[in-house]
Amino acid sequence: MKVASNNAGARPRFGALSSAVAVALAGLSTAGYVQAQEQEGEQRPLEEITVTGSRIVRQDFTANSPIQTVDQQMFEQTSAIGVETILNRLPQFVPAVTQFTTGDVQQTATNTVGASTVSLRGLGPNRNLVLINGRRAMPVDPRMVPDTNSIPASAIQRVEVISGGASAVYGADAVGGVVNFILKDDYEGASIDVRFGDTQHGGDQTVDISGLFGVNMADDRGNVMLGIERNTRTKAYAWQRDWRVADYANPRTAGGFFAFGSAAWFHNEPGTPPNNASQLVVDSIFNELPPGTIPATLGSGGGGTQFRVNSSDGTIFTGLQGNNTVARGSYRFTGPVFNGDEFCTARDPGVTCRNIDGSGDLDGAYQGLPIFVRQPNGNIKENNLYSWTSTPLERLSAFADGHFDVSDNIRVTGQAMVSRTKTESQLGLAAANINQWGAAIPFGNDMYLGNPNPYFDIPSSWIDANNNGIVDAGDQTHPDYTVNGRYGVECDAPATAAMPWLDGLPGCTQSEAWPTSPEVWRLMSSRARPNEDAWVSYEPDWLRNTIGAGRSTTNVTTTMSFTLGLEGDFPSGAHSWDVSLYTGRSDNTVNQLGSMSLVAYRNVLSSPNFGRNFSFDQNPWEFGGFAESTPSCTTGLPIMRRFQPAPGCVAMVSPSLKNQREMTQTILEGNLVGDLAEMRAGPLQYALGVSYRENGFNFTPDNLSDVENIVSSIAGLFPNEASRGEFDVTEIYGELLVPIISDGPTGVEHFNLELGGRISDWSMEQMPNLETYKALIDWAVTPRYRIRGGFNRAFRAPNLGELFLKRTQVFGTGGATRDWCSQNLNAPGAFSATAGATNGPAQVAQTLAMCRALMGSGQFEYYDNRAIGEQPTAGGLGVPNSFGNPNLREEQADTYTLGVAMDLLQDWTLTVDWYQIEIENMIALEGADSTYQRCLDINFNPTGDLNTPACRNIQRNPSTGNAGFVNRAFTNEGLAKFSGVDVQLNWSKQLADGGGLNLNVVANAPIHEITQDRADLNPVDHAGYDSCALQMQCQNYDYRVFTTVGYSRGNWGFNVRHQYWPELQHNDCRTAPLSNNCINSTSPNYDLFSAAANIRFDRYNVNFGIENLLDEDPPCLGANPANVGFALECTHSGNGATFDPLGRRYYVSLTMDF
Repeated sequence: MKVASNNAGARPRFGALSSAVAVALAGLSTAGYVQAQEQEGEQRPLEEITVTGSRIVRQDFTANSPIQTVDQQMFEQTSAIGVETILNRLPQFVPAVTQFTTGDVQQTATNTVGASTVSLRGLGPNRNLVLINGRRAMPVDPRMVPDTNSIPASAIQRVEVISGGASAVYGADAVGGVVNFILKDDYEGASIDVRFGDTQHGGDQTVDISGLFGVNMADDRGNVMLGIERNTRTKAYAWQRDWRVADYANPRTAGGFFAFGSAAWFHNEPGTPPNNASQLVVDSIFNELPPGTIPATLGSGGGGTQFRVNSSDGTIFTGLQGNNTVARGSYRFTGPVFNGDEFCTARDPGVTCRNIDGSGDLDGAYQGLPIFVRQPNGNIKENNLYSWTSTPLERLSAFADGHFDVSDNIRVTGQAMVSRTKTESQLGLAAANINQWGAAIPFGNDMYLGNPNPYFDIPSSWIDANNNGIVDAGDQTHPDYTVNGRYGVECDAPATAAMPWLDGLPGCTQSEAWPTSPEVWRLMSSRARPNEDAWVSYEPDWLRNTIGAGRSTTNVTTTMSFTLGLEGDFPSGAHSWDVSLYTGRSDNTVNQLGSMSLVAYRNVLSSPNFGRNFSFDQNPWEFGGFAESTPSCTTGLPIMRRFQPAPGCVAMVSPSLKNQREMTQTILEGNLVGDLAEMRAGPLQYALGVSYRENGFNFTPDNLSDVENIVSSIAGLFPNEASRGEFDVTEIYGELLVPIISDGPTGVEHFNLELGGRISDWSMEQMPNLETYKALIDWAVTPRYRIRGGFNRAFRAPNLGELFLKRTQVFGTGGATRDWCSQNLNAPGAFSATAGATNGPAQVAQTLAMCRALMGSGQFEYYDNRAIGEQPTAGGLGVPNSFGNPNLREEQADTYTLGVAMDLLQDWTLTVDWYQIEIENMIALEGADSTYQRCLDINFNPTGDLNTPACRNIQRNPSTGNAGFVNRAFTNEGLAKFSGVDVQLNWSKQLADGGGLNLNVVANAPIHEITQDRADLNPVDHAGYDSCALQMQCQNYDYRVFTTVGYSRGNWGFNVRHQYWPELQHNDCRTAPLSNNCINSTSPNYDLFSAAANIRFDRYNVNFGIENLLDEDPPCLGANPANVGFALECTHSGNGATFDPLGRRYYVSLTMDF
């Protein structure tokens, strides 16, 4: 293998950094300092920052902005195939979306399911710029965020991270900094790499196979390189980890479902007046309990007692849902139950969490695992054993790079990248056909007269043979309503103990046509109005067995980009230029499985016997079947008993949804760089450039999940509107490196000034010309001590998503942090309905009155039909409707940095950099808490006017009163101020035995992380607390440290890496340091170690290592000793973004060079 050397003596090449050639000046501004160690006073010739050579190692210590370099070895010595996993080890990164984001199934215009992103400083993936060889990477969605899964790890030579703000050089997106992936180039030879990784506890197996081929041509005037890579990663299940099984088996921990998900329950139709069952009948069913123990309240929207059905025999059991403590004692569940008297825990030495009595699910699967666990208060929790710990991935990528010297001063360059990434996600839960997403079931003694609608054409069950309009002995039952008939029901026989609904008369009553069970019939018949329809709620878990998954997605993203350019030098050799044309596109297709077509589901269940032999004629006026389909369901749906429905039934009610999005990007730019003049202290260097860029997107949701759809809404997903948009920008930019002093008096070894500016002309009419600029200093006090820093002002224009997003709903994201209408909050806050709200009793009264008005009829279920102690204690997730805002203006970001780079001793180098980023007019979606405050808070709405804009943006569920919609749009009202200190320490020592010892420490310590939703609200400092706002991640931790210690000798070496996170306080600690969450949900300090080794012999290089060396489990959080019913114990955090959920894992790789 031969690699062309790009050292200081090689001919300069500028095209590889075409969109920001001027960044070379950032590296060269310290040339005097670097050269002072080599040859005092000598200036290094101008060269681009992407060249290889000895300067790369010291670049982090010599640039004027904080820079960290991640070398190729970091990507080789790991089992991870996602490059974001490697970068997130650096303290400057805050995990955004990673392989551990497993439960996201909601594809939207701005959310790419399965994509991975990076976030510098926690400011969000849309505020750092990802480059590939100095050019903008192809974005995957309208947030202008690239999917790092599309970047092949084997092609990476190194990654340069500029974390001090770089908008003047690269563009306004670089508010938080730049992540520049430098790919291999100018390669000659062939290299094959094979890598395998596996986990000790199962799942997450990785296989990487890559090849790199390069050849020189035409007497070394040109070079062509081709690389290809194939990566796979298998899924990892949560139940494969003993710590999670211990959580499942512990009866004193919360379950993994929103509710008990494996059985239907019967109640009244949402929104109808109260129609409760007879308390005497309820007491007779639960006759082993004292009378009145089980309330007879049949809610009309999820409230009241949940009377669930044992699918094995049709008997009724009941249990708790969330905090609604409405039932105690024995619950009569007949499924397999793990009682938990001797529950195992992975923390007990020698105890294993397998072969548990009473384990498995209702279909006999997952034997040895605790799915149903009886808790101390008699409740049965159901654990979600279908969830994943890590997502699977398949990636095939190819890249090519080439250049040809047309003459001594002109070179043609080209680059191409194509990748296809396939990922999957799985929520685990089936579609939530509960409450208002449930279905009506005809019930009572009224005669069922069929459905004459021609689309259904269901005949009447009663044939009036006497034509007298009265059911008598001479009448008949329609043949379809017999045991052997179409619907398979019994109607003519007299009542029996097994079928007490029978009346012995011709025809079918509604209860005969929809046979339930003796206990269900007794319960619903005892209502004050027994002939009203029943309402069935059921999470159809049978879908998991039928289609092989619950709510899940398969995501395929294809990304391609092509670049063609010219570059060269002027004859004088003092100036260089380049021109390039870049074009790219990404196509994303997401197939969503496991949801339910609400109309189809209800139509099937509206047919006798829960849809048995149901058919639907889509065009009853075409009698020959021409150009139409007639879907049918032979088995019906499993409501009263468990069975696998026919494929036709599943296809009818559970469609496969397809969402598609296309992104395009075209960039044309030219650059000029060189020396303007020779000054006393050195050459006055410059860089000039002009760029034209256009981007566009088109998002098309499946027509069934489009808000304009009139066919059916989808239970399990939320509707979105098709979105599209485009913009373009023309920019001119330049930089100057001004040497002021060289070899000056004591205390001034050199002093350089670095100036830069960029003018951007956007196509949006409301946007003025934006002027971004910077001023940095480089002051070498001595050859070993240098002060650096300066000021960057950036104006970030709104991205495509912020401008053009149409109505988009996402469950559980952007909802309120607490339900302000609750009278039972753990932390009342300022303006809630909970007694003790800091605004006083008048505020509590106003909030209660306004919430009742917002709920309408739902106030009965929320407030009156349950005790205060059953109202929510914390968040009321809600479903926000998000909208883009085409009138958005730019946000202003000012970045200040001040640091010192020190060559302490011969073997030690240290940099310490302070930074502060202030963002005004910040573009963000207004938080739901802010909307509630503007509506309810007596200081904002003293008269309690429900017609204010904020109140009109709030909708409560009219059936249950629970949190509903909050409409929110992007605004320019946010503010953020982040500050902190970066530290980097390097030490290397050549030992007497010929080996080398080295140490690298990278640390970050945030000082402030302040956000403010609006200027009229109080700012919140998130530093040290597990919280954030304005769609950012925040770094939170008081500090983070990443340490590497290595030793190498000859052809082998090894290293040990350590990541450290200190304690992170729960958000409630801010105002309630003695609260349960502060005490029991504060994350403890956390350590992760890894060890790696490599050896090279002849043409072969072997890497092997162990990650999570000590098999560290995630911390156990969330205990609540004061929990109603029993003391709730902690569960292990599933936050794989920080805490490692995979455990110990191993990898080995072999690289063969030819």
